[in-house]
This record gives sequence, structure tokens and C-alpha cells, in this order.
Amino acid sequence: FFDESKSQLVPDFLVVAKQSDLAPQLIRALFAGSSTWLKPATLNMFDPEFLSGLATTQRIGDSITVDFDAEILRMTNQQRVLLISQMAQTLKQVDNLTGLRITTGGQLLNIQGVKNPLDLTTGSWLGQVIDQEVKLYALSADGVLNKPLENENLDSWLVRFANPSSLAISPNEAQ
Repeated sequence: FFDESKSQLVPDFLVVAKQSDLAPQLIRALFAGSSTWLKPATLNMFDPEFLSGLATTQRIGDSITVDFDAEILRMTNQQRVLLISQMAQTLKQVDNLTGLRITTGGQLLNIQGVKNPLDLTTGSWLGQVIDQEVKLYALSADGVLNKPLENENLDSWLVRFANPSSLAISPNEAQ
């Protein structure tokens, strides 16, 4: 579960059955939410506030697929990234589990900025973020859209367009 700032994951104590596969039990536990005493101080991306749908799990060998219904498509990309980090950090402790696939309707879910499926052996899903070129734009007071020249230092560009009426960041700009 996340702290309220969404910057750190907070563990919760959980008792699970030893005779069945741990991975699906942990996913069900995420849907169930944190313990009563921890709930006021944490944020759960599996909470109905963010994700009101259901998911099924399928474990094949050393990998697990978590298949969400279409409700996951209502989440913002940032919420999906947080959801995936919560799953990955929870599942990485499972012995003999090295991969996590996130699907919806059986199709691999595209999560902007994150490689899917995830390799859980790296110790953190953060190492699997896909590098993206980010474009920065400034809208001048007279309505002109400006962006830095190629290889221009960002600081000098900001000085050149001091006090823009707005700034915008655009990932994956179409060419």
C-alpha cells in the first residue's frame, strides 16, 4: 500500500494459506485492502475509488498473468503505474516467481513508460521504465508556442522565454 504522498510503499502483515500458490492470494489481498488500523494512513490502488473492476490470475511456471476487466482502462496512466508498482513490489517476494504480465481481456495492457511484462528478478519495477523523450513548450504572452532549440540548454531557454503564460510537457510527441 502507498503512503498518502504516493512516494513510498507501506507493508502490511498478512496471513496466507501455505497449501496453495501464494501469488494469487497476494493479488486477492491487494483487492481486499489494508488492515483496519493501517487503512486511514495508506492509499490502495486496488481500492474501488480507483479500480472498481475485477481481475483473474493465472500462474504458469515462473510467471503470473493478472487479467483485469475493462475498468482498468478508466484509470489514468499514472494510476496504472502506481498499481503495477504495488503489484510488483508485493509479488517480488514470492519464491520462483520471476515475471508479471498485466492484461485486460486477455490482451497485454499498454502502460506508457513501463515495460509489460515485468521482470520481477530485478528487485524493482523502476528499473524497467522505458526511457521517453520529453518535449517542453512555453506559450508566450502573445500566444506563440516556443520550444528549446535542438541541444539548447534548458536554463538558457527559460531565460530567453522568461515569464511565459504557461508551460507544458509532452511525452511521446508525434512526429
